[in-house]
Amino acid sequence: MKINRLLFFSMAIGAALLISGCAKQTNPSSNVATTSTKEKAPATAEQKEVITIYYPDKMGEKLIPFSKTIHFKNKQDKYKLAVEALLEQAPNKDVVNIMPKGTKVINVTVTEKGIAKVNFTPDFIHKFSGGSTGELMLVGSIVDTLTNFSNVKGVLFYVDGKPIDAISGHLDLSQPTKRMTNIL
Repeated sequence: MKINRLLFFSMAIGAALLISGCAKQTNPSSNVATTSTKEKAPATAEQKEVITIYYPDKMGEKLIPFSKTIHFKNKQDKYKLAVEALLEQAPNKDVVNIMPKGTKVINVTVTEKGIAKVNFTPDFIHKFSGGSTGELMLVGSIVDTLTNFSNVKGVLFYVDGKPIDAISGHLDLSQPTKRMTNIL
């Protein structure tokens, strides 16, 4: 009799476990929770691209191209990284960094029509110390770097999210500036 009871209780516990296990598998709310924890959004793989950036020569006569490898996860990031590369120290003694000290790139967006909107901190204007040649070289460095991307046709300049018409009054920046091949 003890064996029958023990066998009965063992079978009852086994059946209860089997039923509760099945209930968990067919319960939609537990499937959703399990699925959402197991299926995370795939991480965006880091990409790299060799780009061309332009620095003015020491005489302020032309822009000199340099290759630079950038690493990015988001396609829009590569445009910002390209402009930020111009903030770095000049790659050699034959070229100069024309970006005003303290300038930071807030963001760069490219519209469907191929216009890059570059948004800088106020130092871009306030700390610019060049004349007309310096302004030409600064704008040319940025524009020719960005228009080297096949989908960018022109560049608009912004400071703290507001469009600017000029840096120091020598170039009209109220319309998209096209590639400046005359200084390459």
